Amino acid sequence: MIKVFTISPWNKLGPAGAEKSIINLLKGMPYKHYLLQVVIGNKKTKEIEKFTQNGITIYRIEVSHIRFSFYVIWKLIRQIKPNIIYANIIPVITVSFLAKVFAFSKASFIAAVRGGLIDGYAFDKLQLKLFGRYFNKIIVPSKGVAEQLREDLNIKNEKIITIYDPIIETSVFNEKMKEEVEEKW
Repeated sequence: MIKVFTISPWNKLGPAGAEKSIINLLKGMPYKHYLLQVVIGNKKTKEIEKFTQNGITIYRIEVSHIRFSFYVIWKLIRQIKPNIIYANIIPVITVSFLAKVFAFSKASFIAAVRGGLIDGYAFDKLQLKLFGRYFNKIIVPSKGVAEQLREDLNIKNEKIITIYDPIIETSVFNEKMKEEVEEKW
């Protein structure tokens, strides 16, 4: 049985790109061959909870300050001993990769990078430049992000996989906007 350990934040407004990729992973997982461990934000969500009946273990951690979650992720990697680690969104990717390294894990590391790279987040680019060459695969949402990884950060083409994000219907977005906000800032 292949053990997959995935780390992802969870958007307070509901599933966005990163969260939807986790949901799609859970929907398409052949459970006979894989044991899935999911680390997400500490908010309970019906979208994820329904998958626990398939034998998925869900760990909730505080991800609003993910850099402080390093120890928890490191400890889980040492305990679970996964074959594959799948991390979503920087800085979750960086913290998870460093936890893997310090746990002396031989797991394959797959990073899912969002389109924010093009927007000019210098610190995100720096993190990918430092660690990206050590990832087994990097999943990107568009050809533009893939091209940027190749050209700006010198990531090898064979490491990059393009999987397009789903397009959200305007009606779904409008319905979410009508819902009451849990945390007012």
